[in-house]
Amino acid sequence: MIKNTDIKSYEKAVKIAENSVKNMKDVELRKTAFKVILENLIKGGEYIKKDYEMEVVVPPEPSISTESKKLKRLDIRNRLKKILSDFLKISSDDIGLVYEILEDGSFEITCNFGNETGKSSQVQYVLLYLLANFIINKKRKCKSLEIIRKMKNFGFGGLPNINAYLRSLKPILVRVQTKKKKSENTFEITDFGIKITKNIVFEIIKNKGIVKSRPESLPEQIKNIKSESELTKYILDLIDEGFLDDPKPISEIKKKLEEKGHFYERNIIDEKIRRRFLGKELRRLKRNKIWYYVVKK
Repeated sequence: MIKNTDIKSYEKAVKIAENSVKNMKDVELRKTAFKVILENLIKGGEYIKKDYEMEVVVPPEPSISTESKKLKRLDIRNRLKKILSDFLKISSDDIGLVYEILEDGSFEITCNFGNETGKSSQVQYVLLYLLANFIINKKRKCKSLEIIRKMKNFGFGGLPNINAYLRSLKPILVRVQTKKKKSENTFEITDFGIKITKNIVFEIIKNKGIVKSRPESLPEQIKNIKSESELTKYILDLIDEGFLDDPKPISEIKKKLEEKGHFYERNIIDEKIRRRFLGKELRRLKRNKIWYYVVKK
């Protein structure tokens, strides 16, 4: 047994304890292990084999303890909340009225849209998502499918018109880029979009987490939500799918609608496109005395 009065034995015990924990990376764990080993050596416990021949058994250091993981996740959440609150110049508590930071460092929108899932709400959701993505991930651009999936999980419906809604905003808040593959379509928030969305966040916080259907910050044209005819929705679907990214005559548009089970007279489709879409989502050009319609860029 090593006695407290035996300085040499005590020094030897200290040295053995130090050598036993020297490879431990976790500082707090190393301190605790050193203390336990030293106490057992001094008291002549199970760690002393005989005389001064010591055999120290130290359990392998866990890669990351459960508690450490919890602390790490908490640290990530607090850090990202601070990044959001610093950028928006609001308190961390108020952030919770609009966003929730998840343990893996991602985020979700938490504000209350009520039963409003129309044009204004869809636009606001996209703007709120793009703003948080810009602040946290330093990226203006995001895959549109990523946002649409989040919206559907949140409670929004099929969202057939969201691209057209975003394109209709003037001045431009979000740039919509469509590709041949739908999975490559993107939304990109503009500088003006960032400014407007910050104001929307302030309005939501002031309204205790409830989203207004007619926020003061949004351009006037999306506050007045008008019901669209069935034909308008079908044509918007064609635009979203990229069918009109290349010029198409009315005859091809009519044929495409019929393939989807929507049957309308040629003159009705033509009138609808000219009155509702021309100069907005679509423009037209003349080839061999035939008018072709194509997405306006």
